[in-house]
Amino acid sequence: MSNNILKLECYDVTMEEDKAWFFCVRKNILCEFDKRRNKVTILAEISEKTKCGDILYCSIKKVKNKIVLIPWDSFQISIYDLDTNCFQQLVLESIIEEHKNIEKGRFWTSFVYDKYVYLAGFNYPAIIRLDTVSMGVEYLREWISIIGENKNGYFVDSLVIGTEAWLSCGSCNFMLKMDLVTNEFTYYKIPVSVSGLGA
Repeated sequence: MSNNILKLECYDVTMEEDKAWFFCVRKNILCEFDKRRNKVTILAEISEKTKCGDILYCSIKKVKNKIVLIPWDSFQISIYDLDTNCFQQLVLESIIEEHKNIEKGRFWTSFVYDKYVYLAGFNYPAIIRLDTVSMGVEYLREWISIIGENKNGYFVDSLVIGTEAWLSCGSCNFMLKMDLVTNEFTYYKIPVSVSGLGA
């Protein structure tokens, strides 16, 4: 019996027909699973250290040849190119003054539309739209004044239907509908007695 057993723990997986990719928390390695060969390959390791915790990335998305790692404790978005086998990092904008006490839990939920990956802030006060072709980043913040103070996470889950994304709020009884073509937001107050909506 082999002693070469590596415990792999992850929070999210992105899949295609015969392969899957995941990021191992605490070990900080990006892995590829070949379903046909039943084999895991370590693609890369991230050596970043944070003072906040050891879960750098919790969500993962794939758009064409790019694997996008969504930051939890990390201060940057990491994009792995499957063609060049290289990482590119995009540093997050500094958090505005009234949110300075937030040190971890930046993003929990994310979603893909066309060439874009959207990162919906958990404790980070923005929805980020990442263009996976140009690597341009847009910060969308107009929803903050409607939702108000963040008590239990801004966004805890998301669902894309056609050209619309629906996001549930952890800190208030709102559902947020986002038009993914125009970036316009519509707010829906949910008449329930709890404070915040879960996943």
